Amino acid sequence: RPPTPPSLREQAVRVYITGEVLCDAGKVAQGIASFKAASSLAWELDGEVWPAWARELHALLLSGDPVETAAPMLVGDDVRALHPQLAALRGACPTLATREWWRSPDAVAAVATSLRRRHFAVVDGFAGASAAVRLRGACKAASLHLRPAADRSRTDARSDQVCWDPDGFGELSARTDAIVRLLRAADCPALAAVVGRQKPMLSR
Repeated sequence: RPPTPPSLREQAVRVYITGEVLCDAGKVAQGIASFKAASSLAWELDGEVWPAWARELHALLLSGDPVETAAPMLVGDDVRALHPQLAALRGACPTLATREWWRSPDAVAAVATSLRRRHFAVVDGFAGASAAVRLRGACKAASLHLRPAADRSRTDARSDQVCWDPDGFGELSARTDAIVRLLRAADCPALAAVVGRQKPMLSR
């Protein structure tokens, strides 16, 4: 059965929460009717184990935080439209525009807020122009050393090819580690359980 379309998910969870409120108020029949209405919008809500999107939406709506969604992007779209606040912060730091503007407390707070509300963040200009050029060269070099990611004889094997820990990725890894440390220091819930990471890889 196909997953419920994203356009219906928030409404369905809101109706389900209404049912919980009604049941808590002793209006059980009305509450059950709301549960049925919610499951008619999103069939997953009728199960004992909810998918991640339903659990996350439920917690977010109960917390009172706004639900933010982003429409799918096209290749030619300007990524600055996804995070206007981050784009403004990047432009407001001319001395750091090509280096580490994302270290500012306001930028860290904006990334943390996006991770909490939307579960992703696009930090445009994160590597800086010079580092991006070097990384592009490193990717080209690593593409000559790709190997199958898994044993292809297995029916569930990955189909991509990878190059683990290629040369030239150290600068990006250091920046990534730095922003993760800053986000953890800012009590970003999305990273509370992160204790390590894989080595960098190029995949195709």
